[in-house]
Amino acid sequence: MIHAWSLVDPRAPRRAGWPVRAAVATLVLLGPAAALHGAVARGGSAAAGQGSAGVLQQPTVTASATYAPWSPSGTWSVLHGPNRDPLWRANAPALRGLHLAPGADGVHRGWAVGEGGTLVRFDGAAWRVDESLEPRATAPKRYQFHDVFVKADDDVWLVGRVDGDRNCEGCGALLHYDGRRWRELDRYEFRVNGRMGALNAIDMMQDEGGDWYGWAVGDDADFDRFKAMILRHNPDGTWRVWIGHNIAKNLYDVRMVSATEAWAVGQDGVESRYNEDGGAGLWPPLGRSGADTLYAVDLADQLSGWDGGFRGRLNKYRGHCHDNDSSTQCWFQNEAMPIRTASGSQWAVTVYAIDLLDRDRGWLVGASSGRVSTVAHTSGPRNWTLAGVEGDPGKDLRGLQMLGPDVGYAVGQDGVILVYRADGVPTAVPTVAATTTATATATAEALPTATDEPTPGTVSPSPAATDPGATWTATPSAEPGAGTVSVPSATSEPTVDAATATPTPTESLPTEVPDPASATPVPPAPPVVYLPLAARRR
Repeated sequence: MIHAWSLVDPRAPRRAGWPVRAAVATLVLLGPAAALHGAVARGGSAAAGQGSAGVLQQPTVTASATYAPWSPSGTWSVLHGPNRDPLWRANAPALRGLHLAPGADGVHRGWAVGEGGTLVRFDGAAWRVDESLEPRATAPKRYQFHDVFVKADDDVWLVGRVDGDRNCEGCGALLHYDGRRWRELDRYEFRVNGRMGALNAIDMMQDEGGDWYGWAVGDDADFDRFKAMILRHNPDGTWRVWIGHNIAKNLYDVRMVSATEAWAVGQDGVESRYNEDGGAGLWPPLGRSGADTLYAVDLADQLSGWDGGFRGRLNKYRGHCHDNDSSTQCWFQNEAMPIRTASGSQWAVTVYAIDLLDRDRGWLVGASSGRVSTVAHTSGPRNWTLAGVEGDPGKDLRGLQMLGPDVGYAVGQDGVILVYRADGVPTAVPTVAATTTATATATAEALPTATDEPTPGTVSPSPAATDPGATWTATPSAEPGAGTVSVPSATSEPTVDAATATPTPTESLPTEVPDPASATPVPPAPPVVYLPLAARRR
């Protein structure tokens, strides 16, 4: 039987190769040997906790996919860093994630996000810092941003954590940018009436009808009702908490394969797959690949992908969940620590982000070792090879996006931004480091310290109280700024301290943040044809 899906993916090459976000992916699965399923706008269902009415028929897998070695010709180099064109004069924050999407003119624009409310906006030629969500503008609140997804220039989503909120200290935060201003959604908007864990990752997709779906995942909220935070974005534009799961672990990454299928990975090696079946989708707590915590996952298509995490742990997905044999376990295959240096030595450092272009080509980034940054590319069906970085800053790298095989970006510690260009690809317009200014008027109150963030999964208790709120204005700027968020150590596993549970907070009103940019919003980009699933989050 032939299975076909026609999907629109605005995230053009996906998160791991996210370039052409607005893309129409048409997948035709002829048994095992097919070019697999396309990227739907990183998706969800129409109602919270409910799947779509149809049953997704899975292709039969009769043979393992073939893979070819890959030797990329391009070079990674430092675009911004402590010793080269720094975006911050001092106290550069750690950048945690980034996402770019093509505009109507085909130019990719987007954001990098991180600790301390850091936002850095890319206009297609230059990265510029915006201070409108930094602590002095949002006091007494302080945001820690973990991930970002750009649907369009005027439609951007941020996830992370907020400190200093008297109604919910250390709770997860979800913010939206409409082209004019940022607004933090109140947790009651997605039907969370207690403390919600920090949100760590977001992924979205668009179907052929133009409807958007998405998932955001995060920490165990320390109470049994919701377990790990899982929010779903529905076609009507709402987010709803997903309570149909039993994952009592922190989730650190999520990747959509289609509107009806997604993977999430996290603490203690948990691997969970959402798959709609007869109208009811579940997130079962899987994980047969090992007990090492996983921070990254990406799928090249419906039958092939990788996840990775602590000390170089990498696991390969070979379509096990799509085998019609009901006795086959749904899991990633443990490949131990397959990253190797050019000389063949093992490179065992924590992996923080993976971006696959297709089955044969992909990149990952992770913790540094000594003075060497970790950037590696696939080199066959089971191996990864460490790549060099010109002017290597020797910093941890936590965010990655390939705009295609020829161009990509990585971000990380101390405000580092790296760029990849294949040989022959011209250098873009010179980047100008520009910092926006902001003035703030807020209730006088001490801010949380910017250092010593809690280990993922733990929060400091705070008494429930009425939030005095804060009023602030930001000087218009062409580009938003970047924030800082702490990440798990590369040498130790995160721990969850149940004793740090926070009392149920009282209701708070949504927080609205003035727009950092005064420019007229750019209309959403029209769909661009892109066949492989690897177009999703790019």
